[in-house]
Amino acid sequence: MRALFGTLERVVGRVPGAWRRQGEHTTRLLVSRLPLATLNGVFTERLEPDADEVAEFAGVLAKEDVPWSVQVRGEPAPALEKILRAHGLTQPHALHLMAKELDGPAPVRDGVRVAGARDQQDYADVLTMGFEAPREVMGPFASPALLEAPWATAYLREQDGEPVATSYAVRDGRHVGLFNVATLPRHRRHGHGRAVVEAAMGGGYAEGARWAYLQAADDVSPWYASMGFRTLETWTYFLPG
Repeated sequence: MRALFGTLERVVGRVPGAWRRQGEHTTRLLVSRLPLATLNGVFTERLEPDADEVAEFAGVLAKEDVPWSVQVRGEPAPALEKILRAHGLTQPHALHLMAKELDGPAPVRDGVRVAGARDQQDYADVLTMGFEAPREVMGPFASPALLEAPWATAYLREQDGEPVATSYAVRDGRHVGLFNVATLPRHRRHGHGRAVVEAAMGGGYAEGARWAYLQAADDVSPWYASMGFRTLETWTYFLPG
């Protein structure tokens, strides 16, 4: 869990204008300024977070001109529900925190390669179409600052010269976090997503990682489970209703 928080802070730290704070009771405030509510938010590490700290940070975020959310582990306590209602954060969005032990190097399949700044356009195209999201939301995740980060590796899979899938691995000691797993809609169900996930895990293992983790929504968590990931717990992000 702390590895994920650290990764989020690292990634957001590469976004111009981003900033963060951490409260005395471990509550985190993360402002990426990206148009994505789950990357501008109040993040709670404890099962029973400090309500006053959450309220303070929520008040700060409410004054920022960005979409934002409050993340909790499990279900919110009554005191937190009151804070969420006060800010109109009534729409829950569940993400499963999943992990897999790495017991050896994974195969690198044909067509998978490391992506760098020169691949910014192709990487952004696959992210945008793969997540079926606006370019202004996904484009920043293909910035040279992230693609060339020394603690991360971006992967791109091509088929017949066409970029079709992406992944992004963030290393932190014995952990590697997996992000940006996307496949072009017309190329799904052909093993491309699995190939870039395996590449990310294999690269992490080679750098000393022994656990891989990720966050997955309900619709894709069974797919990750088929690769050996298991759900550790479920986090809920409360978005504007």
